Amino acid sequence: MAQGSKGVFYGWYVVLCGFFIMFAGFSIINSLHSLFMVPVTDDLGISRTAFSIALSIAGIGVAVASPFMGKLLAKGNMKLIMSICVIMAGVGFMSYSLANSALYFSIVG
Repeated sequence: MAQGSKGVFYGWYVVLCGFFIMFAGFSIINSLHSLFMVPVTDDLGISRTAFSIALSIAGIGVAVASPFMGKLLAKGNMKLIMSICVIMAGVGFMSYSLANSALYFSIVG
């Protein structure tokens, strides 16, 4: 950026757009589990507490892995790493459809 120029730095627009993209995706994913809680727990015969704990384990896993992923992304090939992570997330969400117990939900999470 040139010295003395007016206006907002272009990079902040990129950061703002990235924030909204992440906000929309995570909001949808994290808000929908409550919609499916009653049908899933009734169908599988598990308690809502066990189902919530399984989903909490998934959230804790993301929180623990995030710093390591940040370091990995800073050092490695971002396109390759993100492609692998998207595929793994998709397989993980698809494998929820095979779950028949709270333990399976916890393992997938």
